[in-house]
Amino acid sequence: MARITEKNEDLILNVVNNVVKERGYDNIKANADGYEVPRQFTRTRTDETITPDISAVKNGRKNFFEIAVKNEKEQRTVSKWKLLSQLADFKGGKLFVIAPRGHYRFAQNLIDDYNIEAKMIRM
Repeated sequence: MARITEKNEDLILNVVNNVVKERGYDNIKANADGYEVPRQFTRTRTDETITPDISAVKNGRKNFFEIAVKNEKEQRTVSKWKLLSQLADFKGGKLFVIAPRGHYRFAQNLIDDYNIEAKMIRM
């Protein structure tokens, strides 16, 4: 399992409790203690493992939730979001990018610059 920082784990748990559950999602999986880890995806040519922050189902559609936090691994973030967006679309769902205070512009710029199909949520 991809290990996350304690700060990111707190953000994930906050999103699960204040966004995902409130919107009526079921089968919630989160990359945090106390939850089953979402399914991991491996890119065969690079052996890179991608783990969504949160996955949940609503009306039979799989959705992914990603926490947008500024980092120096911008290209890896773009790659991850593009993959999750495509997978969600394939399953009739959506990718939601949740931006904590101070990270919204960073996330919106990535989505716009790289044409990622995602819905932004301010936190």
